[in-house]
Amino acid sequence: MGKQQRIKGTEDKDAIPELTEAAEAYEEARDERMRLTESEDTAKQALITVMKHHKRMVYRVGDMTVTRESETVDKVKVKRSKDEAPEEPE
Repeated sequence: MGKQQRIKGTEDKDAIPELTEAAEAYEEARDERMRLTESEDTAKQALITVMKHHKRMVYRVGDMTVTRESETVDKVKVKRSKDEAPEEPE
């Protein structure tokens, strides 16, 4: 969503530009996080659905372990082993 243009003569006389910009930057970051949260929730539900389909509570592949909390609670954790994680480029 783009920044709204100000109409000349409608400026708030008590406005502090630095504070307004900081608030707008926070608002933009918050809105982006909310969009990502929706995407994460969709991906999590898809993972849980596939795990249920394959009747798996734990799935290990390579350095990744996926664990469902229980049969009745839709919670899942994905962890990667730190020992086998790819090295950071120098």
